[in-house]
Amino acid sequence: MIRPLYLETSVEWTVALDDGIALSISAPDRTRRLFPLARLSRVVSPEKAKWTTPALVGCLRHGVPVVFHDNKGDPWGATIILAG
Repeated sequence: MIRPLYLETSVEWTVALDDGIALSISAPDRTRRLFPLARLSRVVSPEKAKWTTPALVGCLRHGVPVVFHDNKGDPWGATIILAG
C-alpha cells in the first residue's frame, strides 16, 4: 500500500537514503526507521529537517514529491516531479 509520510514538526529529523531504495529517518532519542520509496506517495517534512542530497534525489527518481512546511504547518516549497 502506498501512503504519505508525515514528519512531526517538533522533532529534529535527519533524512538520508539507505541502499538507494529507502529513506532512513532518524532523530535524537528515536529509533532509526526505514521507509521504502516504492511505498511512499509523498513526504511532508518540516523545514528544519536535515535532508541529504541523495535522499532528495532518491525521492525524485522514484516519483515521490517532498513538501516542506514551516513551524505553523504552512507549505513553502516542494520538489517537482517531471513526467518522462
